[in-house]
Amino acid sequence: MDYRYEGKLFGVGVVDIASDALSSVLLCILIRIFSKYSPGIFSMLIEIETAVKLDKKYYYPGYYIYGNRSMEYKAKFKPHERLNWETMQWEIQDDTEPGSK
Repeated sequence: MDYRYEGKLFGVGVVDIASDALSSVLLCILIRIFSKYSPGIFSMLIEIETAVKLDKKYYYPGYYIYGNRSMEYKAKFKPHERLNWETMQWEIQDDTEPGSK
């Protein structure tokens, strides 16, 4: 996915399109000044819109690592569904801290 402002490319996103989902893989901001405008949130909204247009049942925002400043924007979208690696089941959580239930 490419993100432009007034025709100028400022970001590139990589997504994975599966049969029932669109999954965000990577977002690279090419022009640093755009970082202050929350490009992660912008790209998530565009990706969600794309998933809807493609009639996908799910949207996965990609990995979220608690404490990683560049991923903090992902915690703003709630509720979260996380994979419990012990049970291999998806669990809905409203928190942003690891291990909370």
